[in-house]
Amino acid sequence: MDADEYISEELGLRVREAIATCADDVNGIYVNKRIVFMGRALRHGGWYPAPQIKVIRRGFGLSENKIMDEHLIVTGGETMRIDADQTDENLRDLTWWSEKHCRYAVREAENMLLMRYGMDAYAETVAPRLFGNDAERKRWMKLRYARMPLFVRYILKGGFLDGKEGFVWHVLQGFWYRFLVDAKIFELKRRYNNDETAIKLYLQQFK
Repeated sequence: MDADEYISEELGLRVREAIATCADDVNGIYVNKRIVFMGRALRHGGWYPAPQIKVIRRGFGLSENKIMDEHLIVTGGETMRIDADQTDENLRDLTWWSEKHCRYAVREAENMLLMRYGMDAYAETVAPRLFGNDAERKRWMKLRYARMPLFVRYILKGGFLDGKEGFVWHVLQGFWYRFLVDAKIFELKRRYNNDETAIKLYLQQFK
């Protein structure tokens, strides 16, 4: 867990119970990810409950070796899900949030190019699948959408129900950030005059 994350008492109790009573072949536990943004819990727009693997039996897990958007992976056996919340609540202001995402956009641009050029050594670990698990679906969307998430998440998935805070979140996360990543890709390609060989040489350091 990160420093800006915490779990509900219910989740803690249910994880302890699950570990004590689950079948021997259960090696991972998914929990709900709950985002609190500007003091408001986001309940709509596809951001909740967003199950994430958070408990892994020793010897049956690994993390992708990626510069951005790495996922934890259960390497064998079965998984289960607990319907209780781990909360991600950053208490800093929007200036800090924006500056952090500017840094993220550089890494994400490099990560996107690694995937596009087939240089991602972990591409098959979490394969992009529209109807796969949460991690596989996110990776599929990342490879195929540009600014579509603003419409899909905010309108079709009911993000507008999360009020003004939800509107700010969806514009920043679903449009501004994705547009910035595209702009960083454009900038990187311009730097190397769209020379694919030169770009690949630059990306080698991130493999």
